[in-house]
Amino acid sequence: MNLPSQTAVDEINAIQAEIDTLQGTMVEKAVSAGEKLTALKEQIDASAPGTWMKWADANINIARASRNRYMQAALKKHLLEDYSRVSNGSLNGFLRFTGEPEPPKPPPPTRDQVLANLAKSAAEAQAKTLAKRERNQSKVEKVFARLPEKAQKALNDYMQDQCDEMRELFNKKFLERTKDYRESIQKERTEISETKARLRKAQALCFLPLDLDEYRLILGLIHPDKHEGDEGAERRANRAVNIFKRLESVCKPKKKKARSAA
Repeated sequence: MNLPSQTAVDEINAIQAEIDTLQGTMVEKAVSAGEKLTALKEQIDASAPGTWMKWADANINIARASRNRYMQAALKKHLLEDYSRVSNGSLNGFLRFTGEPEPPKPPPPTRDQVLANLAKSAAEAQAKTLAKRERNQSKVEKVFARLPEKAQKALNDYMQDQCDEMRELFNKKFLERTKDYRESIQKERTEISETKARLRKAQALCFLPLDLDEYRLILGLIHPDKHEGDEGAERRANRAVNIFKRLESVCKPKKKKARSAA
């Protein structure tokens, strides 16, 4: 067995020591942030009571729940030394050590909340697009206004020509697509008509079978008596007759010709 070098083992142990150090200082930094947040809150509450949350949301890049836990940790600063003797864990571990409850997990957003957020995001994106378009249009108008009158006329004529070309191209493509669409519709209608005709013929064969005289004529031709002496042919004829006799009950009676008046 080839054992790893001691250098690799020392490097891994050094990395873990750095991780432990960072975990230990993380709680201290959270406490420090909590002290500063508490001081700011007292200052805001003194000058404008009831505005701390709104002011902090707008000016401090820390989530509201994290701000509250930092300030809770600052209130327990005197227990930080005791905690460091037993663990170099996280902020949540320190707050559990001091008896503070775990922060409640926020409930998942409802369907209405998700739709409302999507609608809000879409409205904000549309507003930004419109504002950008207006700014660009304003810039174009300012540049156009600074052009000499002759250049403005030439630019207007060029834009008009481009619009006419685009309109002509659109009309041409539209007519081509319309023609193709009408041809495809006509082709489909023709195919549907042909299919219906084939179905009618098939229905006629299925629901309008032979009359009795036609049935008896064919039955007589395939009757086993026509194959006497050929045992195999006689056996096949018997089978064919049994199959053919299934049609007898649905055959139409032959129409009688009306007698001419004397």
